[in-house]
Amino acid sequence: MLKRIIIVLLLCFGAAGAITNDDQGWQWGTPPPWFANNYASELDLIDRGDTLETIQHEVIEIATHLHSGDTLETIQHEVIEIATHLHSNEWLGALAASPSPPGHAAEWNTMNPFQSTAGNDTWGAWIQIIGSTDTPIHTGMTKFDLHKILVIDVAVTADLDLHIVQVGCGLNGAQTLIDSTYTTFAFVPERGAAVTVINFQMKRCEAGQNVWLRHWVDGTNAPTMDFVHLLHEYDE
Repeated sequence: MLKRIIIVLLLCFGAAGAITNDDQGWQWGTPPPWFANNYASELDLIDRGDTLETIQHEVIEIATHLHSGDTLETIQHEVIEIATHLHSNEWLGALAASPSPPGHAAEWNTMNPFQSTAGNDTWGAWIQIIGSTDTPIHTGMTKFDLHKILVIDVAVTADLDLHIVQVGCGLNGAQTLIDSTYTTFAFVPERGAAVTVINFQMKRCEAGQNVWLRHWVDGTNAPTMDFVHLLHEYDE
């Protein structure tokens, strides 16, 4: 897996030599001849199971050959980011049975939905969906990111209407706008669908940060949206 990631990174950075006719017939999972010829020692280190520290050293050496401006920190961050998303736990967050904001807003692996109310063809009020004591879920985790919400229900008047949602990490919703620690995404609920699954991107939040959500439904006054969310945690 790591060999493939490194090869992909190298192909993205740029080839160290021109691809020739000798490369025809190259199969995924093995390096093309130009790569094997130039970096045989690096591939040998990876193949024989050297430590992460050794492989990291070799990755930066390869990057130096390709682009002198690339650093170990940059490449290491990208490799860890990919690996962590592929091999991390996912947690389902729902409204706490006895919320006490701003500390406690969410409970994990339950299905008691949050409810957001939009404004009159404008943004509704921010609601808290994660409190300062709700993370880390696992001891030692230092960051998290939300990446998915499950919309369980929407107002009948908003069925098939465009929904715009903002989610942010910070002291309060307004502060997330000031600090640019929020993300925005949009979806249209499917008529009669029990659950609409929305994938979205956002930057990682620090463990212990509050998370807020608000939404806007185009052309509709005060429609509601019931939902739960899912997140990943990280240890760095």
